[in-house]
Amino acid sequence: MEKPSRFLANSSTALEQLRGLINQHESAPGTPLPTERELSETLGVGRREVRRA
Repeated sequence: MEKPSRFLANSSTALEQLRGLINQHESAPGTPLPTERELSETLGVGRREVRRA
């Protein structure tokens, strides 16, 4: 069986972390998400993984 690529693993991790941030309700409904760059730095993954997530 083929192992998932590092790219897919990182985007899955980013997706889980992003869901966690949303579920924590740290901002009011309707508040825009941070930029790709900010999310990339916050989540510790590349911008490509943030976009995929």
